[in-house]
Amino acid sequence: MAMKRLSPFEKLWHGLFGWRLYNTPSAETITVEKAYETVRRTEPVVWPASMAGMSLKGKRTWKCTSGGVIPGTPAQNGGVMWRALTWGWHEWGEQELAKIPKPATGDYWVTGAPTGQYDRRCIVCAPDGSVHEIIYFEPEFPVTTLGNQALGWGKWVDGELVDGKPSTASGLPVHKYLWTEASGGAPHTMALVLPDYRFGDGTLFGDGMPVCGELLALRPESDSHKRMRAAGGLAAIIADTLVLRGCRVIDRSGYTDEAGTIPNVASLHFQAGAQLQGTNVLSLNISLSDLERGFLA
Repeated sequence: MAMKRLSPFEKLWHGLFGWRLYNTPSAETITVEKAYETVRRTEPVVWPASMAGMSLKGKRTWKCTSGGVIPGTPAQNGGVMWRALTWGWHEWGEQELAKIPKPATGDYWVTGAPTGQYDRRCIVCAPDGSVHEIIYFEPEFPVTTLGNQALGWGKWVDGELVDGKPSTASGLPVHKYLWTEASGGAPHTMALVLPDYRFGDGTLFGDGMPVCGELLALRPESDSHKRMRAAGGLAAIIADTLVLRGCRVIDRSGYTDEAGTIPNVASLHFQAGAQLQGTNVLSLNISLSDLERGFLA
């Protein structure tokens, strides 16, 4: 079942029932470059008080929320047909032109679909091996001088940016670290979103605090690792992966208040779709305070 564009009436109808009757599409199997970093040692991170008590938890990607949002990061295959895309900060006079593949099946799947909230990230894997990461994407917006169809677009080949701009503050591609249905058989370095960090677009300044783009890893034999190992299943696989491969601080979620005192949640990037149903991913519960700075040598 592919992503389907809903009419205003369908959105209203589903909203009346709290989206309980909406069937979440299955995730597509994508073949992309992954990062297989090996953590050799770790050192403690200085966590701000507002983040020290946070935990990383699994997402219910197979169930639409009452607000009409599918948790997770969409990623889909593109077909042989291509289309034009205008992108850039239109308010700053930018209007770049790119070509992106049309979906192999269904419609474009953007973050927050079917109601289309959050950063409207869209990842499309073309038949030629290139991966297109688009952010704040409005697929139905016409090509016009009055605005752009997306804020950002980047074309990646073998994990390297070859055109456009990265869609993350870290400059890293999401797809290279995105946990998909195939990841359990070949665990790789994951993508971590923190409320805040040093450098990049972060606002933290304290020495030892987490840094945009850096590698973090779960401390071996930490309370979180022991707890997830005991849970077994996918929760244990992810915990072991965070020990061996770690996770990259790829982006930030910010704060819920203007004063910057109430941080949004921290999260790992899971592919949106029904592929995690039947696993124990909801047992995943890893304390941020058990994550340390990872080193490859």
